[in-house]
Amino acid sequence: MKVWFSVFAMIALFSSSAHAESQISLSNFGSFSDEGALQMDTNGWENFSADLALVVHPKFGGPAATLGGRGIDFGYQLSVVDVEETSDHWTKAMNRPEDLLMAHHFYVRKGLPFSIELGGVLTHLQGTNIWAVALELKWAFLEGNKYAPDFGFRTHVNTLLGNRDMVMITTGGELLVSKTFGLGGLVQLTPYAGYELNYAHTRSHVLGLFEDGSLTPRTFILPSQDVLTHRALLGLRLLASVVDFGFEAGLGNVQSYTFKFGINI
Repeated sequence: MKVWFSVFAMIALFSSSAHAESQISLSNFGSFSDEGALQMDTNGWENFSADLALVVHPKFGGPAATLGGRGIDFGYQLSVVDVEETSDHWTKAMNRPEDLLMAHHFYVRKGLPFSIELGGVLTHLQGTNIWAVALELKWAFLEGNKYAPDFGFRTHVNTLLGNRDMVMITTGGELLVSKTFGLGGLVQLTPYAGYELNYAHTRSHVLGLFEDGSLTPRTFILPSQDVLTHRALLGLRLLASVVDFGFEAGLGNVQSYTFKFGINI
């Protein structure tokens, strides 16, 4: 089992490194008018901030039930995010954005008493210089009832790393409902649904833009953005012994699909 997990992780890392790294640059959100005045695309900057926040924030919020006071779960998640790669805000930030952005998430979660779960997530956006690190907390305020579904809430805070042009901090949470069904006494199948609300605060560092024929850049700072987004979540978790598989779909203006492989002990 450890061999399979190692192979899966190596495949994910190879996939990430197989693409040439692309620097996400914000300078193109500035431009010069015909009169030489510097102008900023604040609407495109806001749309890019909202999309990027959804790409890098922690995925796979469910199911609602926690791991128990002694449980621990660690593994790998691959999220595929469908963005409009031909939109101005993506072509300005990246020369050749992919149709589907792939993010790699390495996570660990520990169960605590009183139906609480604490976790951490390290995220890398494939083909870019973007990394993120997150801390998450889940509380199941109703779980373990034989006939009723489990209800829980997860919250998280996430910060962007690796990019010299911008600073991003995201936070948010999911309200989750799930129900576990046993299959043959060895396998647990847990479908779940949820509502996700995310907030992102993004600001740029000092940016420079060269006017034609000039050797000195004109500097500017994009206005800070505070973006609130919400989506629906649908997911499925399959636990066979200690092997944990899962799939989650985030449904909204920007859709994401997350695949999970972990060890649950």
